Amino acid sequence: MCGLAGYVDFQKSPPPADLRRMEQSLAHRGPDEGNVWADDHCGLAHRRLRVIDLSPRGGQPMHDASGDLVVVFNGEIFNFQTLRAELEALGRVFQSQSDTEILLHGYAVWGEKLFARLHGMFALAIWDRRARSLVFARDAFGKKPFFIFASGSTMIFGSELVVFRQLAAVSLTISPAAFREYVEFGYVASPRTIFREIQQLPSGHFGRFDENGLRLQRYFSLPTRPPADPADGTVAGAAGVLEKALRQAVTARLVSDVPLGCFLSGGVDSSLVAALAQQATPGRLKTYTVGFTGSARSEADAAAAIARHLGTEHHEIAVDGASLIADFADILGRATEPLGDDSFLPSYVISRETKREVTVALSGDGGDELFCGYDKYRQFAAARKLQSQLPQPALALLRLLARLPVSDHLKKSAEAVASGSPPELARWLSTLWKKAELAPLLTAPEVTSSR
Repeated sequence: MCGLAGYVDFQKSPPPADLRRMEQSLAHRGPDEGNVWADDHCGLAHRRLRVIDLSPRGGQPMHDASGDLVVVFNGEIFNFQTLRAELEALGRVFQSQSDTEILLHGYAVWGEKLFARLHGMFALAIWDRRARSLVFARDAFGKKPFFIFASGSTMIFGSELVVFRQLAAVSLTISPAAFREYVEFGYVASPRTIFREIQQLPSGHFGRFDENGLRLQRYFSLPTRPPADPADGTVAGAAGVLEKALRQAVTARLVSDVPLGCFLSGGVDSSLVAALAQQATPGRLKTYTVGFTGSARSEADAAAAIARHLGTEHHEIAVDGASLIADFADILGRATEPLGDDSFLPSYVISRETKREVTVALSGDGGDELFCGYDKYRQFAAARKLQSQLPQPALALLRLLARLPVSDHLKKSAEAVASGSPPELARWLSTLWKKAELAPLLTAPEVTSSR
């Protein structure tokens, strides 16, 4: 990954010391190179992790030949070669092999229509010196972060919330609404952040900031009606369509000028990704898994079996409780957003150790969301069936059970089934707390205060 930040002020020049601090605060996102650029009203900062075009020509902030357009970019454009060929046919001349340069030429030719043409994961900002305007965009599903502070003639942005903590001009206060959301669900959903003053650019949106203020616009929406069935209504046809789509997605992500590997847990999602990556990779793909010492829930054995079947070069990273505790302070220092998911602990460890050998790693993240793989989806179906079969007196008994001294899991399950409507049921299957625990916490004066 890379890191980007920027400071626009139409009343004065961005302070050079602030820009350098913003850049340095993102050094962990881009250990290979860091640069800043500024003119009278805009300053841009970037930290680079070299993946495509390792030469200095791929560095950022990058400007076009005229010097009128300057871009900072975090991510990867998977169809950049196709877009480059189209732009070259229109007479555009490229100076690098980087996918970053596609953004400069593409914006010069297509303007804001560029963003809908991009297939990839990205957060980007382009300063147009002639128009005195900052244009920025985030990928369709929000894989790459983009945080915004906007007040009057000033807009500041960055890849992480830590960017804003470097600036005396930005005073941050906790948002009570965001805090309630975090306590209940374990995260704060976009476009909100834990701070009142900071928002996220929503996924599938671009924006513009100029002397008329901040404006956001959607460029991508999921289709509301399904397309014509490409699988002819058969299971075999659907499996073929899915395999083709997965193969194309994995292959597109293998374009890299640096060593590449794959996280492998032994589950369905990461195993499919590893299998398709191995088929598309010359030689043996490097795969990595975390093994928890002394844990019956360790996925290491399953991952090793899959690796043997696929013929990958497999590496197991041993983790125990003591090592996680020793790393905990460093891990928290990297987590600039509140997150109530303990899986980030092993994710941090495997990422740190894998970086010793590869720069890019594919994973199976997202499969559970697409194919309803989480336990809560099965629990929802089972609870809905129970709700339809149990008489009202039985549901009343479940509400009583939730007040008795039984296990937390049983109390929460009873609350969920007795909750009534499907939206309420889904809410209680997603929350981290039981209803009785949430009520006093979320109604405390410190949380409900609007100050």
